[in-house]
Amino acid sequence: MMRRAQKGLCVNCSVIVFLQQLGNMHAPGALPTGDKMKEALRLPHMQEQFAAVMRAGKADANPDEIDWNRVIDLWDIEPSAKGILF
Repeated sequence: MMRRAQKGLCVNCSVIVFLQQLGNMHAPGALPTGDKMKEALRLPHMQEQFAAVMRAGKADANPDEIDWNRVIDLWDIEPSAKGILF
């Protein structure tokens, strides 16, 4: 999960894509969507849970690199527009 590369998504966009794919593929209806998800991402325990997933997945990124306000701001942008490099 979230491996560093020469080209790819920034950490914030990687978080968005990961969570959106998780909600769509593995647990439809289990995660909040839209504005409810944006509000859920503001909660410290949600951020801590995602950091635990990153650690378990041995992510190259550090959870402290995530700007949760930026994640929320970018949440509704189409995935193809999230081509921001590290």
